[in-house]
Amino acid sequence: MANVWINGEVIPEGDASIPITDRSFQVGHGVFETILVLAGKPVFLEEHLTRLGEACAAAQLPTPDSTALRKAVGDVLSSHPPDRHRLRIQVTPQTMLISAILAPEPEGMLDVVTVPWPRNERAALAGVKAVSYAENILALDYAHRRGAREALFGNTRGDLCEGATTNVFAVFEGRLCTPPLASGCLPGITRAVVLRLGESLGLEILEKEIPMKHLSDLAEEMFLTSSLRLVQPVARIDSKSLDRAPGKITELLQIAVSEASS
Repeated sequence: MANVWINGEVIPEGDASIPITDRSFQVGHGVFETILVLAGKPVFLEEHLTRLGEACAAAQLPTPDSTALRKAVGDVLSSHPPDRHRLRIQVTPQTMLISAILAPEPEGMLDVVTVPWPRNERAALAGVKAVSYAENILALDYAHRRGAREALFGNTRGDLCEGATTNVFAVFEGRLCTPPLASGCLPGITRAVVLRLGESLGLEILEKEIPMKHLSDLAEEMFLTSSLRLVQPVARIDSKSLDRAPGKITELLQIAVSEASS
């Protein structure tokens, strides 16, 4: 049986529990990180730990000791085969938990739909990976009922914000664009890697407001990023198929991010 790390102790996952009074269970107060593990190695671990500390500060939670977390991650992964895993670190007012499960390879391309509910870019936890995830799950259910695999949120200003579980990039007139952090989107780890690698590859990249009403009509290509997906092309937005799926810029960054992750 694989192990989990909970409040400083490594135990078999079947023995793990949290108290019913834990505020993550009662009111959704907590933050988490999802980290891709390849061949036993957590990808971009330091960046994830930095973001976790920032999220804890924003949510007024205790900041974990990064040295202790690194050791705990190693202890948890040592009980798993060196396969493709999803590592999760969760922090609540009462509990710190690290666990890992197998993570299948993402599908090649996917369809997305826009949802009718906006993200509030001025919310207290805007841009924070919080465990209060019901809004995201409802958006994904909305997308699945329409034959799509991801849901896209606008914000209260009517601009593109993010996917339910992803950041979004789109190409307009040959320029790669993504919503700025001021849109309310998550400061994605893979998003930052794409921005860095895209610049080194000589791409013109803009962090700019993208009106939702222009998204499906003007986008030449689109891809999503996340820690588990890395770079995943989009084939259709709502009822409109993209002319380039995957496009050349998407394919270029798919290769670059995959190499940086290995």
